[in-house]
Amino acid sequence: MANIGLVDIQEFEAKMQFTLMAIPMREVLSIVQDQLGGKLTSVTLEAWKAGRSRPSKTKLDFFCRAIGVSLTDMYVDFPEYVEILCRARDIPQRNRDIFLKRIEERQSGSLILSVFSRFSPSYTQRLLEKIGGDYILYNYSINNVDIVNMTLVRIEDECHPFLRVTVKSFRDNKFLSYKGFIFPVRSNLHFVLETQCETHDEVVMIVTNNPVDMGRDVEFLYGIILSGSEDFVSHPSAARVFMEKMPRNATQEEILKKIMETSQEEIPAYYKELICNNTDREETDFVLRAEQLNWAFVERLRNNEQ
Repeated sequence: MANIGLVDIQEFEAKMQFTLMAIPMREVLSIVQDQLGGKLTSVTLEAWKAGRSRPSKTKLDFFCRAIGVSLTDMYVDFPEYVEILCRARDIPQRNRDIFLKRIEERQSGSLILSVFSRFSPSYTQRLLEKIGGDYILYNYSINNVDIVNMTLVRIEDECHPFLRVTVKSFRDNKFLSYKGFIFPVRSNLHFVLETQCETHDEVVMIVTNNPVDMGRDVEFLYGIILSGSEDFVSHPSAARVFMEKMPRNATQEEILKKIMETSQEEIPAYYKELICNNTDREETDFVLRAEQLNWAFVERLRNNEQ
């Protein structure tokens, strides 16, 4: 009966990880044992941190008193908990950012594929230098609505073996935010994204080409959305995407303004051709296929439009 209510603590492992980065474990154990007369061991704290066990209320109360927070603080959202602990322990902003980044990298590292061992941190850094920056992603809806969606995609930084990416999708005159990661496999880039709005749970996966020509700047990425999460409908689906690279000096505000103000008529016709989901024109058994776009083909489309 001792653990009743403790299962309601959300992101308990992350809270423990952050706390024990900010406050040395030896210090916590010393306060609990020498000042509070309680009993905790490093083995117990490591188990809490790894998610292998949950504490009793008695032990958790000792732990909270030792670090300077209350037991009820454990029940708030993770970002609010971080704020409370940092105020209580006067933890500098720089240290906070470092600890949060480490936790994010540990969480992303829970996805383990053998292919990750075949490229090095230096490769991940070179990939960021090659494709990092802002893009506008164009696609027709998987639901076959005859409107081109425009989305800001920002490839931000690296946390080997991934690149971090944030997304703002413009829908119904407002932006819906996503966060996620990119990892390469041979000639493809794999995007895994999830919404940041609590009222809209969605995971989206995108595969594009992985540009291999190191002799020129990346101007676009091209591929397909492999899946989304829609209510009431579940069936195999995909939609082509074209990602136009934005100038390095363009600000996020300028790009978002461009997305909001661009009409359907102003979207280049060859963009619409590239993302068309109509399979009638294809003499193939495939529903959709992802293809490597070559520069000559893109230039030919551009010239035909002019």
